[in-house]
Amino acid sequence: PDAADSERAATLQRQGITILAVPLDAHGHISLPAAFEMLGKDFSISSVLVEGGRMVLSRCVESGLLDELHLFFAPILLGNGIGVFDHLRVESLAAAPRWRYHAISRSGDDLHAVLLANKSS
Repeated sequence: PDAADSERAATLQRQGITILAVPLDAHGHISLPAAFEMLGKDFSISSVLVEGGRMVLSRCVESGLLDELHLFFAPILLGNGIGVFDHLRVESLAAAPRWRYHAISRSGDDLHAVLLANKSS
């Protein structure tokens, strides 16, 4: 970290914020499994809301870190739109992560689907 990063970290720590030094994965990204393990072991955190972009979501799915997905579907057609799982690397259909529907409800005009991970896959 450069001097500016160190100063920002010191400022946050003076405000009572804990900063975790999380190792990087083979691609140079924060190791999400290591981060989740640290949260559980060091802070007794057993549930985390992950609200990120498609890269973070794909990495969480690939790492098997998610037990539950909340997906919202709007009745709007965008053509190609934004690929939520574009970064998910799946070698074959047989290797694709499996989920099961837990609940489907309406949220205004949208549909809200709750999916649970099939941990046996």
